[in-house]
Amino acid sequence: MTNTVDPDSNTSPLSPPAFDTHVHIYPEDDAEQLLTRARQRGIQSFVVVGSNITTSEQALSLADSRQDVYATVGLHPHEADAFDGDLSPYLNLMERGNPVAVGEIGLDYYYDNSSREAQRTVFANFLQAAAQQELPAVIHCRDAYQDCLDILREHLKPGQRFEIHCFSGDPAWIAPFKELGAWFSFNGLITFKKAQNVRDALQKVPMERLLLETDTPYLAPEPYRGHPNEPAYMYEIVHRAASELAMTPEEISRVTNVNARDFLNLSDG
Repeated sequence: MTNTVDPDSNTSPLSPPAFDTHVHIYPEDDAEQLLTRARQRGIQSFVVVGSNITTSEQALSLADSRQDVYATVGLHPHEADAFDGDLSPYLNLMERGNPVAVGEIGLDYYYDNSSREAQRTVFANFLQAAAQQELPAVIHCRDAYQDCLDILREHLKPGQRFEIHCFSGDPAWIAPFKELGAWFSFNGLITFKKAQNVRDALQKVPMERLLLETDTPYLAPEPYRGHPNEPAYMYEIVHRAASELAMTPEEISRVTNVNARDFLNLSDG
């Protein structure tokens, strides 16, 4: 990761600590430096997300050596066209690697980097794998809300947990996903001037289903927009969420930490 702007070292760390539920860390990144800067600002738990078999393995490796880091195994919709239909490498990883969730999986009709048919097929297959492994699903949904709902309604097992990560839709989509039991994760988008729809959606999320994330290295919040994101910038996201919801940063940090551990079925912390 390059061109990173150092976070303000003069800020008081978040207390209680925050939980960054969605981070991408790649081999070229200095993982320990990124995590250390975040810890210094009171972000003390992280989920490193897999987007294909290679990054899923890397995420599990990072989590294996760090007590405050967790990992997921999944296949991003951008890569659906390259999927050969064989789930066994992913299932093997899930069974031996101790991931906390399956993801990220889902649909992306904004970029359409893979055919929509392939995306829908892969999404359904990985939802079924998540149910088989009794793991929650981390779902990417961009400009594909109706199809995402339809697939969830068809393939979601009773009681199966899932989150819509990086929620970017209109507020009207909160209710139908909520009816299916969704958690909703928000990130730096809530600081963007033109993202009032996302801030309005934030207002409609039940407090017990609210999660926060950075989506590092993407979507850095203000005042770091235009630079690579990093987990330390969770500080700004917590403070903006608190402002939008008329709560204190301490309250938001506490609630979303508890929610993350509930969603991921973590007993520690």
